[in-house]
Amino acid sequence: MGEEEIRNHVESLINLTKSSPANRTPEKSGGFLTIYYGFSGSALTLSVGDYDSEKRGKYHNFSLEKAYRLYADWWRNPEAVSSWQTRQPDLNRYGGAVLFSPSPLSNNINIVSFSGLSEHADEAVSLALGRFYIPFPQTEGLVKAVVSASNNQIFRDISMKISQD
Repeated sequence: MGEEEIRNHVESLINLTKSSPANRTPEKSGGFLTIYYGFSGSALTLSVGDYDSEKRGKYHNFSLEKAYRLYADWWRNPEAVSSWQTRQPDLNRYGGAVLFSPSPLSNNINIVSFSGLSEHADEAVSLALGRFYIPFPQTEGLVKAVVSASNNQIFRDISMKISQD
């Protein structure tokens, strides 16, 4: 999967989030995507869509912070699956990153993180993208756990649209 394919997929997911009745900021249409490959320590970070250029650094940094924080959380607690679980808005720590791993003992840890939309829309984009590109047998259980933890109605809405297509 190339960067343009990923970028195009994320843009289509952002457009789906905009049509969710639960999205309180449908005017937002871009930000930064980070795919963090845990054990290798490498990350792919892409600017996606349209956003206020003055917020470029903020969205970039938040996307990375969410991914790195989730990875650190996972080391302390292998049950950690979402940056929502350790969100602290007063400290600029938000939801929007999801960990995809075949098992707690796997060396194939991937974290998908997005920043630039609302927290729930960020998480919905990360979940939908990871579900598509990083499938493994436990994916649906992970998705349910993440959506339950954050009560993410935006993801529920876009999942219905994706399954209808």
